Amino acid sequence: MFDFYNELAKGGWVMIPIGGVSVLALGLFLERVFTLRRAKVFPAELVLRVRELIVARRFSEALTVCQQNGSSIALILSAAFIRQGEPRNRIKEAVEERGRAEAGRLDRFIEGLGTIAAIAPLLGLLGTVLGMIDVFRMVDNYTKVNPGAPMDPGLLATGIWKALITTAAGLVVAIPTFVGYKYLVTRINRLILEMEESAADVTDLFLRLEEGQGNTGGGSAGGGSANVGAEEIDDDDDDDNDGDDNDGETKSESGG
Repeated sequence: MFDFYNELAKGGWVMIPIGGVSVLALGLFLERVFTLRRAKVFPAELVLRVRELIVARRFSEALTVCQQNGSSIALILSAAFIRQGEPRNRIKEAVEERGRAEAGRLDRFIEGLGTIAAIAPLLGLLGTVLGMIDVFRMVDNYTKVNPGAPMDPGLLATGIWKALITTAAGLVVAIPTFVGYKYLVTRINRLILEMEESAADVTDLFLRLEEGQGNTGGGSAGGGSANVGAEEIDDDDDDDNDGDDNDGETKSESGG
């Protein structure tokens, strides 16, 4: 292990930034893997629970459940419940706006991984170029000091392989970083698609039941008014009938 680090150190100072970006890439990847867990982004049991509460028309309780959960899909759905009673288009705009914000939060640090995957081989190439410059400078100095003397191939080969260490190190960092980057991008896209479909479905269900609840209330009020009106008409008819009976009795008495 000691020899391994010594061999890496022969790559020169360029190995320091290559090692730094490798540690940074590992940290970003582990952070994103932890953050993008399904339980923290799109818990299926939460969506089922919210749907049950919406069907039961317990909208306030559904909002409380979403706020307590704190996952991305919960925050998106809570945007609809907070604006309960507002026009349909405003509720949908609020849900879409919150969805874009959550998608941006999921994408955080992802481009950093892509950047590291791109610059790591460039850093390795830079180290190789600098090493080759040193090799050819050494050859030039050797020919000046020993004009006409043959160049030692072993010395030249040693300088070249030391220069190539940085290229190998850059590729060792770049390849797994790029694989991790593509894995996370695919995972994020899949989660965003699932959240969009679920949010649209739950929001439509919420709007239909909310509007149906409002219409039901209005119908009940109208029915009550109609019943009151009917009762008033019946009362008027009874009064008219009583009046007619009284008139008939008066006429009978007069005739008698």
